[in-house]
Amino acid sequence: MEYKDEELGEIEVLGDRYLLQNRIGSGGMATIYRAQDLQMDRAVAVKVLREIYNTNPKFVRRFQVEAKAASALQHPNIVQVYDYGQSDGNYYIVMELVDGTDLRRYLSSRGVLDVDRAIIIAHDVALGLGAAHRRSIVHRDVKPQNVLIGKDGSIKLTDFGIASMYKDLNADRLTTTGMTLGTVQYFAPEQAQGEIVSPAADVYALGIVMYEMLTDHTPFNGNSPVVVAMQHIQDQPNPPGQFNPSIPAALEEIILRCLEKVPDMRFPDGSQLARSLEMLGDAEMGETVSMTPEHTSIPTTSTRIPSRQSKSMTFILLATLLVLLVFSFSVYLAVQLSFIHVPFFSGGGAMTSSTDRLIEVPDLHTMSWLNAVATSEKEGFRLVLVSGQAKGVVVDQNPKAHDKATRGSTIDVKMEILAPHPPLHSS
Repeated sequence: MEYKDEELGEIEVLGDRYLLQNRIGSGGMATIYRAQDLQMDRAVAVKVLREIYNTNPKFVRRFQVEAKAASALQHPNIVQVYDYGQSDGNYYIVMELVDGTDLRRYLSSRGVLDVDRAIIIAHDVALGLGAAHRRSIVHRDVKPQNVLIGKDGSIKLTDFGIASMYKDLNADRLTTTGMTLGTVQYFAPEQAQGEIVSPAADVYALGIVMYEMLTDHTPFNGNSPVVVAMQHIQDQPNPPGQFNPSIPAALEEIILRCLEKVPDMRFPDGSQLARSLEMLGDAEMGETVSMTPEHTSIPTTSTRIPSRQSKSMTFILLATLLVLLVFSFSVYLAVQLSFIHVPFFSGGGAMTSSTDRLIEVPDLHTMSWLNAVATSEKEGFRLVLVSGQAKGVVVDQNPKAHDKATRGSTIDVKMEILAPHPPLHSS
């Protein structure tokens, strides 16, 4: 039997083992085929590098990095890589064949998902990411197209095509000027700036996916990749509950934590995110929700973030509020009648100096964007880039360093990419 394909020509068997049957997908670098493993007698998926890249050392290297990274991972929520190699000039990866669809098509056909279904998908993807992160592997391209949903209910993460060993800081980072890897809608701010990423970048991307599953859109959109990248770096996302009131406050809190600008403020890795999602359950019913075909479940009988308050809890909160109001009025009345003396109260009212609301503005000069954001938020300010590029350093700010400004106000910054100083030559 011969198989004819525009990329491969007439091929009977690839690598003396894999009989290509039909094309099932394609990407920027490779085409994916359904194939039969003649040695193991099983159906597999074979990803073949496009012919135009076979002679390009950079792309071949990237393809080999994907194969090596993915083959080291074995987890129920990661598409398993069985084999990889080269045959007659064609580089290929042999993977587990998932009978189903990807999350992008799944969302296109269903729109906004119910909360339970979104949690199940996000939890399983987080588990897969956790397995990769434990091996110091960052996926760097988490998006709906790379999440597969099997007809058997399985959720699997695939395509480690731009994965990086984040602890090897001297390795080829696979990013060059003028080349955008992955999909910018799911880029973490540090990734959009071309910096070396940690597992927290995958957590950010999964936060975007959760946001999209529950609102039918991503938090940042624009007419060009540069515009969207700057939104990731500078803008705060609207809370997803504004678009979908059925999202529990605890789940919204998890999503917004994933979307923090500073990596250290997010969940540190996929495992930590998965554990937080596991704590989401029905506080009233104490039910267990099945997460995977292997019966991974969400515990709801111990510490958890409740999805809604019970009537009894509401009553307790109202009663507590009433007691506090009565107590506050009693104190106020005692002060007015001079039974007790409280500083700052005089003549029946509170006296508050306007200077109490002013705090010192931090010095942001020469800081990178991420450091400036972290410093500003720590001191109680919000940062706005008014001029320059986020890849540079702060060269000017308003208000000036050490001035007084209102807590919660903004600091406008100008950033520039400074040229390196020329070396000094001795005469």
